[in-house]
Order: sequence, then C-alpha cells, then structure tokens
Amino acid sequence: MARTYLKPQSPQGFGKFSPSFSSDKAYARFQSKAHNTILKNPHRKSERPQPRNLPLPLRIKQIKMSTSTSPSTKRTRPITDIGNHPTKHRRVSSDPIIGSCIRERPARCSSEPPATGLEGCGILEDVSSKCNPTPITKDDKDHYLRRAKNFSHNWANRRKRHLAKKVRSDWSGMPSSAQQGMKNLTGVLCYRHSLFQAILHCPQVAHWLRTYHSEESCLVDKQTSCTACQLRTVIQAYWSGKPAELTKALENINKVFKTNGWSQSGQADPDEQLTWLIGQMREQLPQQIYAYLDAFINFSLDSSTSCTKCGHVSTNFGETEGVLSVELLPRINGDLSKYLNKYFSYSVEGYKCDECKETSDNRRSRLISHSPDIVILQMMRFDPMGRKDKHPVPFSSTLDLNAYRTSTNKANSTYSLAAVVQHSGGTGGGHYRCVARGKDQSWNIFDDARVIRGKESLALDPGSKGKNWTPYLLFFQRERK
Repeated sequence: MARTYLKPQSPQGFGKFSPSFSSDKAYARFQSKAHNTILKNPHRKSERPQPRNLPLPLRIKQIKMSTSTSPSTKRTRPITDIGNHPTKHRRVSSDPIIGSCIRERPARCSSEPPATGLEGCGILEDVSSKCNPTPITKDDKDHYLRRAKNFSHNWANRRKRHLAKKVRSDWSGMPSSAQQGMKNLTGVLCYRHSLFQAILHCPQVAHWLRTYHSEESCLVDKQTSCTACQLRTVIQAYWSGKPAELTKALENINKVFKTNGWSQSGQADPDEQLTWLIGQMREQLPQQIYAYLDAFINFSLDSSTSCTKCGHVSTNFGETEGVLSVELLPRINGDLSKYLNKYFSYSVEGYKCDECKETSDNRRSRLISHSPDIVILQMMRFDPMGRKDKHPVPFSSTLDLNAYRTSTNKANSTYSLAAVVQHSGGTGGGHYRCVARGKDQSWNIFDDARVIRGKESLALDPGSKGKNWTPYLLFFQRERK
C-alpha cells in the first residue's frame, strides 16, 4: 500500500500528491533523507541546512494497539535493603510474573552460602565455606605472630643499612697535617681525650655531625648545652689545625658535660664516657637524626636459647648492642677471635624454659642481623673489685664477623683497625693514650698534647710482659668494596 505524502500549500490546508507517480515517490525519499541527516556539530548555525518552502514528509507512526490491557507501571521511591542501604530507582511491576523476574539484591549477612550446583556431587564436602572458616588454633596464631615480628625486624634492619650508607666515610676535609694533640686541662682528662682521638679518626662521625646536625637544625632550647653541637665544634677545631681553637672547644665541652650531668671529676673510664655521650645524643637529638648514628655504630643481634629438657628454642630479635664487651676470663688459648666465639655462643645458668617451665643450664647463641660500619670492642680488664687483668690477648688489624651473620644479613662484615685506646698502670692510678691511623695511612701516638710518629706494630701490641701499655678499646671500620 503506497503512502500518501503531504505538501504544504498554505496556512489553511495541505494539498495531496498522487501516489501513482514514481517521480513523486523518489522526490519524497530524497527529501526524507536530507531531512534526517545527522549534523556534525548541530550548535553551529553555519552547518544547519536552511530549507525554505520545501515539502517535508510527515512521518506517521502506526501504533499497534494491543488487544489485552497491559499492567500499569509506576516509578517508586528508592527501596531500602537490609542495613538501610538505599538502592537505585527502578521500575517495579504489580504483575506477579513480571515482578518475580526482577532480581533482588541478596542479603549481605546471609547465613547460608550461595548455591553452586555442586552440593549433591560430593565435591564440596572437604571444602570449607567462607561463612564458616576453619577456626585458628593457638599454634597458628603464634606462628603468624612470629612471622609478623620477623618481617618487621628485617624491614628495620634494611632501613638501618640504608641510613648507614647515606653517611660518608671518606677523609675529605680531614687532612693528615691537621692532626694534633689535646691539652689536658685538669690533669685527669686523658680518658676523654684518648676517646676523642679515636672518634675523630672514624670519619663517619664527623660527616654525620656536619651533614645532619648543623647549627641551624639544632632543636635544643640552649645550643650551648647541646652535646652534639659541642662535639661538632671540637671536630671542626681539630681538623682546622689550630691548637688555640681546639683548646677553647675542649674547655666548652667540659663545661657542657658537667651541666648535662657528667659527675666524674677525677679519673674515669673511656668506655663509661662513650656510653654516656651516646646516651646524651639519643636524648637530645630528634629521632630521625639519631637514627643515622644508631645505624652505623650499633649492632642488632638475634639471640636464641635452646632448652636441654624439652628442646624448645626461645628467640629474641633486635637486641641493640653498642660496644662488644669481651670477657678475658676464663683464659682461652688463642687470639681475639677465640674470645669472640665465646661472646656469640655461651652457657646460661639457671635458665627457666618458657615451654616446660624447667630450670637448667642452657646454651645461648647470638647472630648479627645488622652490622654497623664502626665496631667498638672492649677488653674487660677490670673486675668488679677494681683489679686490672694484664693478660695479653693477640689481635690482628682485620676483623672478620661474616661467620656470625644471620641468613638475611648480606652486608660485608670485614673491618680494618682504625684506632686503639691503651691503658698503663693499675686501678690506683693510670694513664690512657690513643694510637690511631690518619688519612695518609700512617700511625700516630696521641698522648694528651704530644703527638709521636708510630708504627702499626705499636697499635697491635697485645700488652706483652715487661710493657706497661695494654689495649683496652679497639675501633674498627668497615672495609668498603
């Protein structure tokens, strides 16, 4: 059946084209195609066609009316599921058949798992449901806590290694010609000056104070009472090569030590002075600044104790150790490495096991999880009664601690001797001096204000019979590859 096309003739009415002529139909199709063309940019008026007095087809939609009455639909308000979570607007039909086809959101806290179609096949009999997980036992929980603690400990050690590498260890700004002695201001400060000489010949300490604790970044209320600032002043005055500036800096740091609580007015121990000095900087400096010092001067040890009764192994991670104190009793036939074996593996008397609650003598071993760049060894020559042990203990200029590392510690743990603090005399009276190596790899003896050219053999002297000087503190530096 041919369509009828209308042509506008006047505002009052429309005229009709005859449907019998093919030319009329072709013309009408052409106009219809031009009228329905999609414009590239309809907002631009220049692209819009402006047909004037052209006959446009009138589309007549044939609406097919259904004989049955369709159910009415309406838009409802947002439906609320369990938990008062609003959903999107949707059409809901009143027809029970159509309404049943609309998939409703399942309840979030359903107690039954969703059907999979495999329930009757026996496949899911050994598979636990998500809503009914396997209960966690005490052993599982302990295993998880150990793994979490171990992971946190390993991450902390990696961070320490990263911080230690950021601090320079070269001799830039520390010429050999600037090495000088230190005037003993009170006559009993040889213990402190020998310690300062050993610290000054470990370049990493100087670079740390210069780079990360400048005068502008000090947060202490009074910079004159800042221990780290005064130590930096001593380092700068020492390597400047000017004795007058160094003497003034030593006078100021002596006052600051007394102000901050150092109560030793007479002779003292350089190891005690070092422990107090590091403790003061830990209290006064911000944590992010002290972390660098902690990274290149302190050990991180993992200790494990095995019970001889039940075989249970108790492990402690991350024990901080600054100075490795080596006991010289009982005697061991050998050099310093033999005494180090006893330090890293020894017997514990009266140890109570956490598992079986039995008390017995057990074996405890230590391993290095973080190796610092500077290693300080103390030969414990003074007993609690104040008596000195002059037993000679041979040692070499190289210290190898690679055998005592944990499996996660991949850092090179080979060290070279940098300085030795020696002691002469006994408990009633004695004297300290330092033998250290400078930038030119030559050894010097620093005895208060005197500086004497020496040899490596003087630093390696174990304290043979007939000689007054015995090694007390050994300073080693990591060998950079």
